[in-house]
This record gives sequence, C-alpha cells and structure tokens, in this order.
Amino acid sequence: MGLKSFECPHCNASFPAPSTISILTCPYCGYTFEASSRREWSHFFFPILLDVGYAWRRGYQFISRRYGVPSDFNTSFLTSSLLHNVPFHIFYCEAKAECRYSRGFIFRDEKIAEYTEAMDICIPAVSVGEWIDRLLWNHTFSVKSRIYFKPEIMRIGKFYNPTLSYDEALKYASERISRAVIDEAGKSCSGDKKIIDVKVKYYGLIHYPFWELKYSYKGEYFNMLIDASSGRIIYVEYPL
Repeated sequence: MGLKSFECPHCNASFPAPSTISILTCPYCGYTFEASSRREWSHFFFPILLDVGYAWRRGYQFISRRYGVPSDFNTSFLTSSLLHNVPFHIFYCEAKAECRYSRGFIFRDEKIAEYTEAMDICIPAVSVGEWIDRLLWNHTFSVKSRIYFKPEIMRIGKFYNPTLSYDEALKYASERISRAVIDEAGKSCSGDKKIIDVKVKYYGLIHYPFWELKYSYKGEYFNMLIDASSGRIIYVEYPL
C-alpha cells in the first residue's frame, strides 16, 4: 500500500496517507475532505463509553450465563485487547415496492398491493480484516447520538481511514433497502413484485468504536467483539 502526500484545504498542512483512502481527515485541524474533489465532508463519531476492563466484564458475564459453559470458566482471563475506530457511511433509506396479480390469475380483477420499508443503513467504509468484517456488515446503530468529529479521536486505539467511496456505499445501501422491501412483500404476496421508488439520504461519515478482545481458558484462545459505545455484545466465542 503506497503512501501519498495530501494537503488539507482548510489549514494547508501536508500529511502522508495511503493512496487508497477515499475520504481524509487532517491530523492537525480535524478537517475532513474527499480525496478526489477536496470538498468538505460531514464527519461524526461515537464516544467510547466502555474501557477495556468494563468491556471484558460485560463479555465474561454474558458467557457465564450461557447454558453448558464449564463451571470453572472463572479461571479464564483476558490476554489482549484492541480498540478499533471504524468508519461507516450512514444512510437513511426508504423504498417502495408493489406486488401485482394480473387479471384472471387468482382474482377476477387486477390486484396491486404496495409495501414500504425504511431504515438507517450502516455501510463499513474499510476492511478491518478476518472475522470482524462480516460482523460489521450486519451491525446497525442509531445515528441520534453522533457527535461532530474531533481530531484527538485519531490518536485513540486503531483509527481507520475510509477506503470505500461514497458512490460505492450508496450502491450498497440502495441494493440493501431494495432487497428488504422485496423480501417484505414476498411474505404476504406471491404475485409479480417490483421496486417503484427508492430514496436515500446521506448522514455522513461516522467513526464507531469496537473492542476486539481475546481471552484464554485452559490454554485455548477465544474472541469477543464488544460495542465500545453502547456496550452491546456483538460476538463471543466460548468453551462448551
């Protein structure tokens, strides 16, 4: 991955960054801009509300209550931790579909039913790697608690710059909301289904924190992924 020198349009400072990055945040003034056009970009973050000790206790207590967990699970211990600050493209999406029965197929007259689906869709803007990526693609969160970005966030944990462009993320979001409304229509209608409208509103780029934890039990190692802002347990592995 080659490095390239970029100049901040706001403070004119120069800084190196991987050439694959689509949206950049200046490490000096915190200004966020698109690499290709240099235009300003809406940028937010979610605060880290769980330290590593609390995140470990959350995961440990969750596992301890699972059926079949060994009685001596209390001998397990945390071996490593990494805080990931991951960028997401966030959209509000709404789609409408219709399901049509042709005249004479089942009903005497043509029948049309309409369906609507609306949701916030979070598209990861970077690959974290390995098993975490598939979890982030299914992760959702409310955008209500977002805070305007602060450059000091870049120095906390492992900070990722986005490599997925806005256009690519928009395509993924549109496809996801379209599938959702077609699936919803299919639950109650077996006729011909089609999308009739898709609306997408872009909230901006949001950095979200996650704790990746590894722990040991009797010489074996297991993974956890904990939402570092809400405390939600996203993924755990445990012995049985």
